[in-house]
Parts: sequence; C-alpha cells; structure tokens
Amino acid sequence: LLLLVLSLMAKPVSVVIPALLLVMDWYPLNRFTVGRFRGVLLEKVPFAAVVAVLSFVTLRFAAGNSILVSYQNFPLASRFILAGNSLYEYVAMTLYPVGIVNLYLLPWPLPAAFAFKAAAMGAVTCFCIMQYRNRPWLTASWLAFLLPLLPVLGFFQNGAQSHAARFTYLPGVVAGIVTAAIAMKLHGRFAGILSGGAAALPAVFILLVLFWYGGLT
Repeated sequence: LLLLVLSLMAKPVSVVIPALLLVMDWYPLNRFTVGRFRGVLLEKVPFAAVVAVLSFVTLRFAAGNSILVSYQNFPLASRFILAGNSLYEYVAMTLYPVGIVNLYLLPWPLPAAFAFKAAAMGAVTCFCIMQYRNRPWLTASWLAFLLPLLPVLGFFQNGAQSHAARFTYLPGVVAGIVTAAIAMKLHGRFAGILSGGAAALPAVFILLVLFWYGGLT
C-alpha cells in the first residue's frame, strides 16, 4: 500500500495498479477459489480507496484548469476510435520501438486508418478475453498490458497529442515477463532436440537484447 502511494505521487497513471493486482490474483496466483473470493476483494479496499481519492483530486484539478477536452469538442465515438488507434501504436512501439518522436499530434478529423486500427484492436481484445478458459495466460497478459494504458487512451483527452511513447513503460514490464516465459517454454520444448545446442538459446536472447534493442535505443 505504501509503494502504491509512492507510485501515485510519482504518476497518477498508477491508479490501475489495484486492477492489475486482481488480474494477478486470478492468474497466475489462482486465488479466486471457493471461500477466498470475498477476502481477496476486501484486501483491495484500502488500495481502491487511495486510488479513488487521487482520481477525484486529479480530475477536479484537470477540470478546474481546463486541461481536459470537452465531449462537445471531441465526441465519445471519436474517443473510442482514438483509443483503439493509440492501443495499436503502443503495441507497435513495444514490439518495434523505431521512429519514435517526442510529440504525436492528434489529427482532426480522424483519418480512416484510425478506425481500421481501432477495429483490429477491438478484435484482438475480444479474442484474448474469450480465451480465459483455454489460455488464461493470454487473457491475463493482455489485460495486464491494456489496463495501464486505459487512463491515457484518449477517454480523458487532455491535450493535442494522440499518444506518447512514455506510456509504454508500465505495460512494457508485462511484455518483458511474457517474453521471458515464452523463451523458457521454447527452451524446454527444444532442449531434447537440440541437445547441447539448447544451452546457446539464452545467449541468443541476451545478444538480441544487448545489440538489437541496444542498437535501436
């Protein structure tokens, strides 16, 4: 709880952390069992209370200083399209962080490409959620990537930017964990086939991080 307060003092986007904790409780911790569901929810009440207070203060401050864009100037339907496009861009930045600039201006009217990207992200989200029984890791991973982005997807538009690269930092942690898990699975699956060569797989990943992503940075 103290770490959450410190995180909120650094950046209000951390309001999603209680929701992320609930996702972790579901998978991989599997704490939503018979007799424990209520306890798991009750222990999040202090976290939710802190988040609610800070969210209220932040929104009041933003509204009082005319930071938020009104729904008259930017309708809800347009915000959904912007949100879908922004999510697409955040996925692209996480996978291939190239050509990043310091400011992505919001075009108006919104291009048709924004609607196509939003539709694609909507389909991906629906697919991942529908896999909650067969592939809970996929559902949990996508939710853990999506939730930190919700406050900055455009539903609370507060400027002329459409998205920003810095907002990928917190979701990027989840992407790193998933990548490591996939690497472990691949190593275990091909260890018998590759015999001694399987030991080289971790080195390949390390070199990839150091030189490919290091070079891109």
